[in-house]
Amino acid sequence: MLQPLLLAAGLLTARVSDTCELRVRQDDVEVGSCWSVVCESQETVDLGCALSAMVQAADLAVSPDRKWLAVVSVGEGHPFLEVVDLQALLAGQGYKALTTINPYPGTINLEGWTGTALLVTSDMPLPDLSPDGGAIDQMLPAVQTFALEPESWVPRVTNAKPLPGGGS
Repeated sequence: MLQPLLLAAGLLTARVSDTCELRVRQDDVEVGSCWSVVCESQETVDLGCALSAMVQAADLAVSPDRKWLAVVSVGEGHPFLEVVDLQALLAGQGYKALTTINPYPGTINLEGWTGTALLVTSDMPLPDLSPDGGAIDQMLPAVQTFALEPESWVPRVTNAKPLPGGGS
């Protein structure tokens, strides 16, 4: 897996092909994150601003087959996970979230991809949450690792063992 790289304050990048990378700039809190594709020997393609569910993109993870992009965005300290059709985004067809997970009032973090499963950690029981999140009394006593399988992209996840070394 190619981890996103924080190049400078407010800039996330993720390699999306051998010659291109996705760049997400945190230009303005009011505007939200601005997205572009930068390729060798080509002009930069702007994809738009404020694409993710929340104002600021905080983390990205591209699937090994480069079909999917996992995005954690944050607004007012609250994280939100979306899995996006990466090829549609790169082709200028828009930011199409195939699934979303709202861990409110808890947290969610990207751990990377293993095979085709997206691994995340959360202090909420993700399989039991409604689309609007949960309740504080549902919070888990400790952070757990969950796997999200792309066959259905239904926001149901199953417990998974953490990856050795903390990621893939």
